[in-house]
Amino acid sequence: MKDINVFETKKVLRIGQRVEIDKIDSEDDEPSEVYASRIEDIKGSMVFLALPVDSMLRPVILETGQTVEGRIIDDKVRVYSFTAQYERIGRVNIPVWIVEMAPTVIRNQHREFVRIRVYIPIQVAVAEQDGSMEVPFHTHSVDVSGNGISSFTSEQ
Repeated sequence: MKDINVFETKKVLRIGQRVEIDKIDSEDDEPSEVYASRIEDIKGSMVFLALPVDSMLRPVILETGQTVEGRIIDDKVRVYSFTAQYERIGRVNIPVWIVEMAPTVIRNQHREFVRIRVYIPIQVAVAEQDGSMEVPFHTHSVDVSGNGISSFTSEQ
């Protein structure tokens, strides 16, 4: 089954999207600082990110080949995790990082209970106002989470 949270990077990226960089060549799971940026241009797998600055407003300069990790935030506030390799500083009207993006990104779920896609047969009986139950019908689940199960049916 295809993982519904993995997307081709080129289908997610758009010029002007917000980007947050939280790891630079780090084995540590705790980010030291988050750097804000945005996508200025895209040419194939090469992405031009507005030059990030640190909390003291100093430009963040990396060495060629360093790995960076972060998040892309789209216009619907969906968040995708990415990994890229830093290439060099360039200019596209403003100073930019030129990075080569990995071919896929992972969509993050920001919810208390994560939804997991599960296709299983289920039987549904709807409760009436008086507490009685309608005749059960068969359908299939779509996904499950800590808050319940999602299903699809053509029953009325």
